[in-house]
Amino acid sequence: MHLGLGVRAVAARMAKSAFSVDSGMGFELVRVRSKQIEARFIERFVQRETIEDPFGEVQHVESVRYNIFRFYLLAVSGNRYLLVLIDPPRSVRSLVTLLSDSVGAGMSVEALRFDVLEMLNVIRASPEVAHLVVRKVKAVGAILGGRANVRLELQSQGSANDDLQAAFPNLSPVIERISFQFVHDGEGEVAELSAAGALAASEHLIETFVWLIVSALDRQGSSLI
Repeated sequence: MHLGLGVRAVAARMAKSAFSVDSGMGFELVRVRSKQIEARFIERFVQRETIEDPFGEVQHVESVRYNIFRFYLLAVSGNRYLLVLIDPPRSVRSLVTLLSDSVGAGMSVEALRFDVLEMLNVIRASPEVAHLVVRKVKAVGAILGGRANVRLELQSQGSANDDLQAAFPNLSPVIERISFQFVHDGEGEVAELSAAGALAASEHLIETFVWLIVSALDRQGSSLI
């Protein structure tokens, strides 16, 4: 995502689009650091119904629901940002639209595809992570001289990635998704990572993983993408 503004300037624009009942949607800034904005997006939906009971009495019923989720804007380089969504709804169009309106002209968004194994190496290299083992791999590769593609899912009691290479030595697969086990602070954990950038892990680990990946993007740039 390119916003054309520095972190403090983006945060100031977002603060002007704070949530209120009248506006129906907006931001709530949680924390602003030199390279990070943590915020919540809040959207209010009101549904009004007219209900007639069996005795002919008419009632007007109003129900209210909210979509609320956290997100991060992480400065990668220049005015480029990584948008990280925490447990978002199916559609985030309202968030992107409001962010574009708040920031103004110059915002552009593109989807990234990550090199899953490079991202895994970043996590593995962290001193906070120990005994990391890949248990499941989903991959796609070309066969028959490139005339066809095969999709594979391999689950292993050892290293699924190593077993995939051993079972199909002539295949150069693209890894789409991995599931892995590891130890963090003496506790066993399970997580999942995809080329589309989806990360499933315990909530207390999300910020740690996000910053590991962002720090690696600062150092390695396009090798992760």
